[in-house]
Amino acid sequence: MSESNRNFLQKFIPLARGLQEYLGDMYEIVLHDISEPESSVIFVAGSLTGRPLGAPLTNVVIEALKKSGNGTQDLIGYTTEHKDGRRFKSSTIFLRDDEGIIRGCFCINMDTSLLQSAVSLLEQALGVFQGSGSSSREIFASDVNEMVDHIVQHEIDSLGVTPESMTRADRLSFLSSLEEKGIFDVKGSVDRVAQLLGASVFTIYSYLKEIRSEKNV
Repeated sequence: MSESNRNFLQKFIPLARGLQEYLGDMYEIVLHDISEPESSVIFVAGSLTGRPLGAPLTNVVIEALKKSGNGTQDLIGYTTEHKDGRRFKSSTIFLRDDEGIIRGCFCINMDTSLLQSAVSLLEQALGVFQGSGSSSREIFASDVNEMVDHIVQHEIDSLGVTPESMTRADRLSFLSSLEEKGIFDVKGSVDRVAQLLGASVFTIYSYLKEIRSEKNV
């Protein structure tokens, strides 16, 4: 983290700590430095996701920043599902300097599992059955490899083809999808994707060069 980013973001730490203490154990507050997406977590209050300091940005935040850059709007009250099945209500507030440059983000996670259980019991008692609504899979990873592994596996499942049987067109489609999600903006992700696909890093960079050149045409 650069000294300027450190000075800017540290002033939000007392707010994060105080807010989590006020809200209680159902909440977690996480402060990220987006200049280092592969190790962005600089402060955590609460322990819902179990992430340590130095954990990466989530896939949801990386993709939002990839699409809109400094124009990215705050993400308020979206529902996410943790890998262990718990549901969270989350908000991500982007922290900008005086020039409008996003320096970090202030993330609030609320574990709604107990509330969902209570609602389910009430619905059963009242005989009311309603859909629970859609949720996204936000990956609260402890390190870059864990995050990349989850995203790569999801994309492989969506494509319906194993890495060993991928054609050249399959690989281009697969890597293009990862590129759109901003995965390759994270340091170390190319090496991990190459390893998971059983390909060389040079091969992955060659595909990415082709994908990026086509988008710039």
